[in-house]
Amino acid sequence: MKIVAKKIHQKTQVFTNIENQVFSKLINWSSGYFDLFLQEDLKDKLIIYCPNGSITIQYFRETSELKLTVDNKRIENCIEYFSRILQLYKNVNEIENHSHVQSSFNTTSTTKRQSV
Repeated sequence: MKIVAKKIHQKTQVFTNIENQVFSKLINWSSGYFDLFLQEDLKDKLIIYCPNGSITIQYFRETSELKLTVDNKRIENCIEYFSRILQLYKNVNEIENHSHVQSSFNTTSTTKRQSV
């Protein structure tokens, strides 16, 4: 019997200047989105075990970097999971940026109101 190693496909993306609250929300949303898969929540790292591979979300506090990695034996699954986790990140980042703009907008608009 011959043992054959299966090729593992990997997609990785690193984001810089990421705030801890963005990472926390991404962990929360990702955990909920993939709630049917086994998950391991470590300090500054979430590993989601999916069929034939895993999704890893890791935050490096010293450099404020966020690293998204998807490993899978099937290229189709690798691409699908990576696009899903990337979309979750984009949604979280958009909401986080919008909330900063919205809160500053509300503060500005309420301070400029005057009674007539």
